[in-house]
Amino acid sequence: MRITFSDSRDSVFHTEELPDTRTVHSAAVTQEMIRRAGDTLTIRFEQPVRNIQGYWTSDQYRPQMQLPWGLKLDSAAQRQMPFLVWFDQAGVTQAAFYLNDTADDASLHSRLSQSDSAFRLEWTIRLSSETRPFEFVADRRALPFPETVASFRQRLIPENPVFPAGAWDPVYCTWYAFHAAYTIPELEKNAALAGELGFRTFILDDGWSYDTSKRLNSSTVSEWFSENGDWILSERKLPDFAGHVKRIQEMGFHYVLWFAPFLTGNRSRLYTRLKEADAILLESDDGSAAVDPACPLIRDVVIPRIMEVFRKYQLDGLKVDFVDFVHPSLSVPRGRECLKQIRDLAGQLREVKPDALIEFRQRYTTPAMLPYATNFRANDVPFDYLENLHRCCQIRMILGDGVPVHADPVCFHPEESRVNVARHMIASLAGVPMLSADLTKISPEHLAVIRRFLRFYHDHLATFRTGHWTIRYDFGHVASFTVENETEMIAAAVTEIPPAPAGKNFILMNLSAEDLPFEADRIEDCDGNAAAVLPPGGIAFRGNN
Repeated sequence: MRITFSDSRDSVFHTEELPDTRTVHSAAVTQEMIRRAGDTLTIRFEQPVRNIQGYWTSDQYRPQMQLPWGLKLDSAAQRQMPFLVWFDQAGVTQAAFYLNDTADDASLHSRLSQSDSAFRLEWTIRLSSETRPFEFVADRRALPFPETVASFRQRLIPENPVFPAGAWDPVYCTWYAFHAAYTIPELEKNAALAGELGFRTFILDDGWSYDTSKRLNSSTVSEWFSENGDWILSERKLPDFAGHVKRIQEMGFHYVLWFAPFLTGNRSRLYTRLKEADAILLESDDGSAAVDPACPLIRDVVIPRIMEVFRKYQLDGLKVDFVDFVHPSLSVPRGRECLKQIRDLAGQLREVKPDALIEFRQRYTTPAMLPYATNFRANDVPFDYLENLHRCCQIRMILGDGVPVHADPVCFHPEESRVNVARHMIASLAGVPMLSADLTKISPEHLAVIRRFLRFYHDHLATFRTGHWTIRYDFGHVASFTVENETEMIAAAVTEIPPAPAGKNFILMNLSAEDLPFEADRIEDCDGNAAAVLPPGGIAFRGNN
């Protein structure tokens, strides 16, 4: 494979040949090449369209099983990662390409050339004085493509950070349940019920920093975020907030508050100052605006304000949202500045509370951001348990074992079947389970299903926390997942029953649409009643469970 390296004037100044053999090869980008390139470096190469039927990048929640005529992937520290893998119909890697510089803003373009039967690819990286030597890697090993992703991760981060125990605790979140329409009594009633079910982290989402009480709907969506951005607690909406936080914590919860450092509302007091500083990057039709992370007001006003709230109310963590609101850009790169601001925020939080919980959302749950958070959550997907599963599995594939991947909050219709509530809970067990519902309005039958699966999670936490995860795909869909340690394997079947382990307890959860024939010592339906076959929403136990 011939690779060319071009400078910012698009003049080729270096060429390399990498073997097309089924192994890993890399081309080094040296400090001299970085100096020679100037502002941008473009790497060009081709990939023959031979035994290729699908591809995956981190902006796809599931593998794509249709070959693209054109493909574009923008990445930077705060959004996506510079990685592309092509695979065959069985999901076996034919070629993967990636950069181990994940901080700089970069853009990958792929175009299908019919005349050459090849994808023509070019990767442009915006360089800076902070850019250090890196590698362009071609991995052609015939591995299931999730294992190729794992190889990329291990090349960047050989060992995971140590995460606090609280990062593995099930989470109750207010977002889908209340949006911004809540009162202290409502929050505390729900916390009490959530604690009885087995939740141990409480997230107060959007709405705490302004007086307005509202639900997200067609009449509010156009100005939803307009009042955000000042990050000063609404004492009118939340009187005696210190007492409230203490009461929730005394119930056994970690108290986590929502915060979006690079988002402001167009009716906030800070908005005018940001506008005058030319720090507004993009205005959206929901009343929000993306803020340049390099603006001194982020460092001097925004971060100090949230830290004041964190200290004053003795919080346990922050849900750090919309970091990906700042898009990668080759013309005005901001990846390294985003990384610096997030690193500094994490450092300040941990200086106050070493075991602070810090939640990141899907688009920035990448190896580059792994050291700066503790909870890595699936992107919003209310009511959809299968997509929640896919998103959890994608984060798990990217970040690997021993990382607190969090499901998006389970959310369902009040009249949903108990079987489907069980399916929601099974899907959430691909990560740390999270729920958002007004528990005062949930039926006893639904509460019983939730309680049962949370008890199961707590009983098997050692396996979920330290076990080895395997995600099996079947032509673009998760077929099953397993997590296992030395003594047991826990599995969920979607379209297949994964191979049983030898000499271990085997627990199988049914996330499929059909009854599953499965020999077990004990089979339970979604309510925990004995069953002859494994029904949807049920659990089967084989061995000494």
